[in-house]
Amino acid sequence: MNLAEISDKNIKQVLEYSWRDVNSSMDGMRSMFDLVRLVDAEECREIFVDKGRLSFGNECFAVWGADHRCANCTSFKACHTHQRKNRLEYYGEREYQIQSIPVRITMGDESVYSCTMELINFAEKDERISDGIEKDGIETKGYISTHDGLTGLLNWDGFCREARGLILANPGRPAVMIAANIQDFKLVNSLFGRNKGDEILIEISNYLKNLCQYDAPEDSDLSKAGVCSRAGADNFAVCLIKTDGLNERIEKIVESVKGLIDSPVYRLNIHFGICEVDNDSLPISILYDRAYMAMQTIQNQRETNMAFFDEEMLKSALHEQAVISDFEHNLQSGQFVIFLQPQVNKDGRIAGAECLVRWVLPDGKMIPPFEFIGILEQSDLIASLDKYVWELAARQLHDWQGTPFSDIYLSINVSPKDFFYVNVSEELRNLCDKYSVPPKMLHVEITETAVADET
Repeated sequence: MNLAEISDKNIKQVLEYSWRDVNSSMDGMRSMFDLVRLVDAEECREIFVDKGRLSFGNECFAVWGADHRCANCTSFKACHTHQRKNRLEYYGEREYQIQSIPVRITMGDESVYSCTMELINFAEKDERISDGIEKDGIETKGYISTHDGLTGLLNWDGFCREARGLILANPGRPAVMIAANIQDFKLVNSLFGRNKGDEILIEISNYLKNLCQYDAPEDSDLSKAGVCSRAGADNFAVCLIKTDGLNERIEKIVESVKGLIDSPVYRLNIHFGICEVDNDSLPISILYDRAYMAMQTIQNQRETNMAFFDEEMLKSALHEQAVISDFEHNLQSGQFVIFLQPQVNKDGRIAGAECLVRWVLPDGKMIPPFEFIGILEQSDLIASLDKYVWELAARQLHDWQGTPFSDIYLSINVSPKDFFYVNVSEELRNLCDKYSVPPKMLHVEITETAVADET
C-alpha cells in the first residue's frame, strides 16, 4: 500500500490510545506495512509500551543501517506539529516510504506521553515507487548535527540520544538529570557586550564538561560518566551517573561562575535543578522538565543555588497547568464570583464594600485565592479575571439601583499588570455606561496582589 493511498479521512492527525490498546492497534496495521513501530522523536529511539510503562530500544535510525539521525526528521516534525507527515527517504539501495503519525498514549499512572507511530514500507532500488511524496536523503554524519557551534557541547537532539545511551549503558547505577540556568543572563550582553557573554557561556560549558569527566565511577566502562548540553540560550542540561560529592562539585561551579565577572553593578549567578532518575522509563525530556521545575523554584534567589525535584513540585505543576488550561471555561461558566467585604465610615455606617473574587466549583467547594491568584498573575491571565470582576461589580451596582443599597459604592482592585493588557480607564468608563452606573460608585484600588484578599 502506497502512503498516498491512505487518506486523511482514514487516519486522524493525532491518534490517542490507552497503554492497553496501543499494541493491539499496531498489530492490526502490520498486515499493511513492512514495519510498524513507536519512536520517541527527541531521543531518536524505538519505544515499547508494556503494562503501563515505557522501555527504550535501539536508536530509530538503526533500521536503515545508519549511524546518525535522519535529516529534517519526519517523526520529529509530526510530534511537534501534531500533524501526520509522509516522506520518502533513501539509504543504500533501498527506498523507504515513511508515514509519521503523532500519538498520545495514556500511561498506567494516567500521565499522557506524546510520541510518534511510524508506518514504513520499503522497496529495492529497481522497485522504487515514487508517487509525489516529499523526498529527502538521510543526512551524512556530522559533528554540526549533534553539537552546539559556540560551546562544543551537545545540542538538544544530541543530548537526548547520548543521555539515554548513558542510562542504558549503566543499568543499576543511579543517575541524575540536571538543569542549569544563568540568572538574568540577558544583562550580561547588555552591560558587557555579546563577546563577553559568549566567553561566559564557553567557560561554563568547560565547567560542565569537567563535571562529567570528574564524576566517572572507577568501575565504569565509559570514558566519562556524564553528558552535557547547551539546551538553548543560557540553559544547560547534564545527565550524570551519580557518585558521592556531586553537591560539593556543583557548589564549586557556582563559586567559579560568580568569579567570571568582577563588577559593582552586576554579579553573575547560576542555578541548578536536580532530578534523580529513579524511573528509567521516563523520557529524557520529562526528566529534564522535572529538573528545570526544581530550578525554577529558586531562580530569583541569590543565596540558594541548588534545588532537588520532589513529587510535591510535580503536583504543584499539574495544579498550575489545570488552573491555566481550564481557566477560560471556568470563567465563562460562572465559577468565579465576588464576595463583598463591608467598608465602614467613621460613624460606623457601611458606606461601601470591597469586591473579593472567589472560585466556587460546581459541587459548592470553594478554592482559596492563594491556590489560583498567583498562578493567574504569573501566566498573565489575571487581566481577564480582573475585567470579569469589574463587570460583576458594575452589574451589582446596577441591580442595587432603587433599593436601600443604592448609595453603597463598590471597590474593585486593579493589578499593575492590567495596565499592560487593558486600557483600564476606558474599560471602566464603558462598564459605567453599559450598566448606567455613576462613576463615583465604582472605586478603584491599585494593589500588588491583583484581585483578592489572600486570607
